[in-house]
Amino acid sequence: MEPDPYSPYGVLLCGISAPVVALQANLMHPAIAQEEVNGILHHNDNNRLVCEHVAPVGSHLPVTTCRTYGEILGQRRADQKFLQDRAMYNH
Repeated sequence: MEPDPYSPYGVLLCGISAPVVALQANLMHPAIAQEEVNGILHHNDNNRLVCEHVAPVGSHLPVTTCRTYGEILGQRRADQKFLQDRAMYNH
């Protein structure tokens, strides 16, 4: 049984003609395809959903919380700015 070159998994398995099929599929939206590839390679796609399964303080029951990578980075920057501002006012 030969892999289907038009399925997403067949593209990975079919050999030399597979990149041509993948390229033809992405010619319509090369900017979108490039953005997806860059996000995957750099692991920093701002729309990527990151879920954490952690028990909150004072509880033994874990809760799943999902945020985008962009939201996590924004919160991290705000926290760093708060700490820097607080350190500057305390001295």
